[in-house]
Amino acid sequence: MTSKTFQFRTRNAGLLTASLWPYNSPMAVETLTIERLSAQEGPRVISLRGPLTLKDVPLFQNAIRREESFPVVIVDLTEVPYIDSSGLGSLVSAYVTRHKATRRIALSGVNDRVLKLFETTRVESLFLIFPTLDDAIVGLTTAAEA
Repeated sequence: MTSKTFQFRTRNAGLLTASLWPYNSPMAVETLTIERLSAQEGPRVISLRGPLTLKDVPLFQNAIRREESFPVVIVDLTEVPYIDSSGLGSLVSAYVTRHKATRRIALSGVNDRVLKLFETTRVESLFLIFPTLDDAIVGLTTAAEA
């Protein structure tokens, strides 16, 4: 890959050279994929793979809407490296929509980076958060049977 170099003249007639590489090189674009892992019984599970960002919010919203008739949905974030503000907003929106309909949403596999985002924005208390998907399934199934 070649870099572009520009030269600028400064007021004192000195020459300043600036390279734009690698700042303007194409970025690897990670895409979000969503998979439904649910069995017929128990909580519904939606597994996300990739970052939850502005460009993928409609995909996530559609996946959540497909599960609106189920009392509990687990969103597995084990393979989500980061979430931007739009992705965070879509999670909060899903919580609000499900909460109004007396339905629950739980998160599993939240990494430290995403958890720090939840804590900084003070939304971690909205969600039931489990360390792993198995913990979420067991915890929510046991709670439903009690």
